[in-house]
Amino acid sequence: MTKKKLLVAATVLSALALSLPSGASAGSPEVECALAACGPFTFQGGLVEFTLENGFKTQCTSVTGTGNYSSKTGGSISLSFHGCIDTVTGFKIPCTSPGQPAGTVVLPNYQFDNIYLTDSKTAPGILITNLDSTYTCFSSHTTMTGGLIGAIEPGCAGGPSNAFTVAFQRVALGKQKYTQNTGTGGIFAPLTSFNGSAGITEALDATGTVKFGAGKESVITCV
Repeated sequence: MTKKKLLVAATVLSALALSLPSGASAGSPEVECALAACGPFTFQGGLVEFTLENGFKTQCTSVTGTGNYSSKTGGSISLSFHGCIDTVTGFKIPCTSPGQPAGTVVLPNYQFDNIYLTDSKTAPGILITNLDSTYTCFSSHTTMTGGLIGAIEPGCAGGPSNAFTVAFQRVALGKQKYTQNTGTGGIFAPLTSFNGSAGITEALDATGTVKFGAGKESVITCV
């Protein structure tokens, strides 16, 4: 059973969440390139760790992805977590999405919106919504649903640059640092279930770089 609970991989959950409409609302942070939407980007980061409150963990060696800022306030993103294993059983059992190489968990083509992490609207972030990913680790069938929030660094007035960082962080095992759109808005939390069981909250620790193509330099503005 411990193996099953360890299968927490990725990025991310029947949410406790209230859902944002398609596209961010007025007053969201803007990421723009030459006063327009920045378009396609890549995402790349190192070590990833998923945790549950009971201490179970899944670790992945890296995360990669692609996405598109179709507007100044949001777009779509796909993430792949590589080298994902159960770290508690000691058997290093890979966690794998259907049709992927062993140890690869994918979160394909999800909507994201720029949001504020606090009511003061000085700390920008991104919110990935409507997650629905399945994978297996040993004999356990795992489903991840909900939403996930990461902080945009360096924050407001960042740029011009062809890259910025998104950090998904935890404050404790199984507890994400940011779970609200603004400090008092709707709640979004990762949730994972095993073999159809009730969902368990989890947390993701991962930092990656959003990088735009040649000639695209982004500016981050809080409006």
